Amino acid sequence: MMPAKRNLTLVSLQTLLDGLLELESDVFVTGLKIDARTIQDGDVFIAVAGSKEHGLMYADQAVKAGAIAIIYDPSSGGELLARQVKKQSGICLLELADLGRHLSAIASRFYQHPSDQLSVIGITGTNGKTSVSHFIAQALNTYEKSCGLIGTLGWGQLNELKRTMNTTPDAISVQNQLAVLRDEGCNEVAMEVSSHGLDQGRVKDVHFKGAVFTNLSHDHL
Repeated sequence: MMPAKRNLTLVSLQTLLDGLLELESDVFVTGLKIDARTIQDGDVFIAVAGSKEHGLMYADQAVKAGAIAIIYDPSSGGELLARQVKKQSGICLLELADLGRHLSAIASRFYQHPSDQLSVIGITGTNGKTSVSHFIAQALNTYEKSCGLIGTLGWGQLNELKRTMNTTPDAISVQNQLAVLRDEGCNEVAMEVSSHGLDQGRVKDVHFKGAVFTNLSHDHL
């Protein structure tokens, strides 16, 4: 995942978790990271339960890098790993069931709800997402100030795309990229939305202004 842009203002962790968790004491956050290798001082490490390993396996790396808190999913061995982390470190550990489903909302709050300030057009379907998203971005760049793009070939403004790992990035990266495009002055964003991205809730808190469904075939998932 591409490292998220540093937030210029501190955000209350309780604000990010409002309605999800009640904290005994609040802290202020400078970033959200799901990759321990990208942690910087003041970040919160998001330890999700993956299909092969749990994020808490990298808690020590996150703590050493300066994480001020860890939000973790208790499933897939998370509870046992959390007990081990607690013995080894005094870091604030916060348990949140079904964490992956809440990431989009948490990240949207951190980046000040970027999709509310953009016209985001989602493009989904088995085939044609990349072509259609580029056609839309090109057309809107003809008439409007600027249309950003998020998809298979990269993300950013059309003439200067940055590399991306997935068609639809993880939930934190989605909100980060929308925030960057908003701050760069984009009015619209054409965004490829994969079936996996939808199923995993990566765009759950993206408020789309429009949608395009290209097609559906047997190998859709």
